[in-house]
Amino acid sequence: MYKKILLVIILVFNLTTIQHLYSQDYLRSLGIKTGNNPGAYYRKFADDVNALELIASFQRAGIQFMAIREFFQPMYLAQSNQFFVFYGVGMELGYTKLSADISKFNNKLYRQIQPEFGTGISGIIGIEYHSISLPFALSVEYIPVFQFYLPYSFFNQKYYFAVSIAYTF
Repeated sequence: MYKKILLVIILVFNLTTIQHLYSQDYLRSLGIKTGNNPGAYYRKFADDVNALELIASFQRAGIQFMAIREFFQPMYLAQSNQFFVFYGVGMELGYTKLSADISKFNNKLYRQIQPEFGTGISGIIGIEYHSISLPFALSVEYIPVFQFYLPYSFFNQKYYFAVSIAYTF
């Protein structure tokens, strides 16, 4: 009888250890992004694989807000179980000031600045390292953004790379 109870305790302990090794061990993170478009972000996990990331970034004299649904997968490295690959897709809303026309008056060039509101589609792919002993996560990300500024302009930001550091809780 004692052997069966001991066997059940060992199996339950091993299953929870395996679950802990291959899943995120935090529910939320708050951090900053550096790179082409610096900003801040908040990430909330729904479960071990799915997360929602909200990003506020600053570019071209404006501000952009992104909401991206992300999927996390462990990298299964032999040396460490703290690396994760993540990818996702989402939407973007933004405000920016774009240079519209250049006019010449009295031999001087003048640029007209137009404020514009826009929307777009954004994606993300990256690698995250999460420290088990410290409440911090570090990630390297590629975030392509396709923005449509109404009524007539389109902006494709295909070279948006970011390095992020976050406090996890």
